[in-house]
Amino acid sequence: MATTQITWNWGTNTNINFNPATDVLDFGWFQGGQFTISEVNGAVVVAIPSNQQSYTLQHTTLHDLHLNNIVAKDASAISAWGRRRSLTRRSRRPSRLHLQCRQHRRPQSRRATPRPGRRAASISPACW
Repeated sequence: MATTQITWNWGTNTNINFNPATDVLDFGWFQGGQFTISEVNGAVVVAIPSNQQSYTLQHTTLHDLHLNNIVAKDASAISAWGRRRSLTRRSRRPSRLHLQCRQHRRPQSRRATPRPGRRAASISPACW
């Protein structure tokens, strides 16, 4: 297991051979607004724009990373990773709207048409 310290180092662009199964990024006291997270050509790039600095995780996509790969002393840094990952990959858990969707909350009835006096089950926009 390797831990990479994310530090202030003006103007550097660091390439890291990162293994998401075992490695960790330690953000120390960095706050969520002090860095950006993106994926460029199949590699995760952590940029610190105010310091003209970046870290590139070679051969690692956002899909490969988990919050277990991130350590930080400031909760906003952890939150930034959580928000970024949820934008790039659909959660495997159904959304709250999906769980409320009548058609998906229980097994679909064999009846093709609704019973008299009942509305047909609607599918919420959140269902996939």
